[in-house]
Amino acid sequence: MHILIADDHPFIRKGIRETLEEHLTGCTVSEAADGTIAYSLLISKSFDLAIVDISMPGKDGLTLIRDVHALRPAARFLVLSVYTEMEFAERAYSNGAMGYLDKMCDPETMVSAVKHILTGKIYVSPGYAEVLVRRLSGAQSDLDHNILTDREFSVLRMIAHGKPLKKIGEELNISIKTVSTHKKRLMEKLGKMTNAELIAYAIEHGLNKPL
Repeated sequence: MHILIADDHPFIRKGIRETLEEHLTGCTVSEAADGTIAYSLLISKSFDLAIVDISMPGKDGLTLIRDVHALRPAARFLVLSVYTEMEFAERAYSNGAMGYLDKMCDPETMVSAVKHILTGKIYVSPGYAEVLVRRLSGAQSDLDHNILTDREFSVLRMIAHGKPLKKIGEELNISIKTVSTHKKRLMEKLGKMTNAELIAYAIEHGLNKPL
């Protein structure tokens, strides 16, 4: 089997690679340090699974999954994240991820998720299962940021970290004009007038954790 690890932290990639190679016989692992490189690899080569960070330079994990699926609908993704809130997992599954794990999970859990997904099944950890079922059954959250697009959501989190629009554009590989448009739209949707209000909202809802 051939698995791609996409994460901008070398230490994280090393740990995942060693875990996979130790527990999965015949596993071949490739690496990508950002979402743009991962995208190029995923559309040019064949992988059985891609393990991707939800927050990466170039293309974040959600954008990567959506863009790759536009060309390769059968591509399989397992998302890793420092975000444990259900809303992040829900966005990942909505974009086509077949699994979502906290980066702090133990190696056995990751291997179990990988094996599960490789059989063609969606993996949902016990911690997310009950909440996910409730949401899919119609009990949707009424939080304002749930109406944001994935790109608007990414821009909001970057603004919450104090990143200037130019830097956001560079990391997302979009123009500063496009970043400004996303910012304008998300401010309108959230009913916020200033950066300070956006940051306060992000902190209140736990959206300002490390990217």
